[in-house]
Amino acid sequence: MGGSNTCSEDQGAEVVQEDESHQYPREGSQAMIAMQVASIIAEYVVFLELTGEDELDPDTAVKMTEALAGQLEELDKGFLRELVDAFPVIAEEYSGEAQEVVRNIAHGFYLEEALAADDPERLAELEALRDARD
Repeated sequence: MGGSNTCSEDQGAEVVQEDESHQYPREGSQAMIAMQVASIIAEYVVFLELTGEDELDPDTAVKMTEALAGQLEELDKGFLRELVDAFPVIAEEYSGEAQEVVRNIAHGFYLEEALAADDPERLAELEALRDARD
């Protein structure tokens, strides 16, 4: 097994390095960008959620959270889907309360609902799930 680059039809990932026992897939550029953007958003949200009132004015935190929510809703739906899928992966890099904050970003910002805006049936499902969770 040499260092050949091959394309995996199943995953849409290109193998960028190969040795005797491992293949290292390279995700599509949009997926890599989504992971990076999700990491930035996670840091931002963790800061806003977990910084004490003595260090961050609560009104400022609310304004910044609302601004982020508006920006997230404006994203291309395909890219937003990538972000939503990235948050649970990114959450594993955190521990404790921060991990829970990151895990709940999609829920807290109603991102699944934004993705389902044109699907009344899916919106009803999401509302029922939200009601059961909250």
